Amino acid sequence: MVPLGPWSMPQIVGPLSHDADDDDPSMTADGLEVFFDTIRSGNPDIWVSKRNSVNDPWGMPTSVDELNSLDTESNQTVSPDGLTMYIPSNRDDPLAPSLIYRATRLSRSSAWTMRVSFASDHGLPGVGSRSRRRKPSRRDPSPRATSTRR
Repeated sequence: MVPLGPWSMPQIVGPLSHDADDDDPSMTADGLEVFFDTIRSGNPDIWVSKRNSVNDPWGMPTSVDELNSLDTESNQTVSPDGLTMYIPSNRDDPLAPSLIYRATRLSRSSAWTMRVSFASDHGLPGVGSRSRRRKPSRRDPSPRATSTRR
């Protein structure tokens, strides 16, 4: 096995970087769509950037309105084929911990259809109950949400 060598110096990815806390990128296997959460519109929502080939630059990101609610969507994961996405959200109860929702679309050019929470869809009792410890949001200004890097 031939070592690949050290990583290159990280570089900012133009249109995917904004001072509004862009986070949690999830890319399709072909490298043509990247989904991420951001507060560009004032609320943690899912946005997407597309390109025609892996050699092309990323297009300007747009909000994926059919996946977003008035509450928090973040840490989404898109499937390799780009037709299914799992989205942690507290859309049903903003005071409760997030549940995982599944969204699907028929093709990459189709709109997303939001499904019920993964727990409800699979009849899993107790998943998402208030007894779970809520992970502090990176956008939570309380002292318990701060961290330091060394």
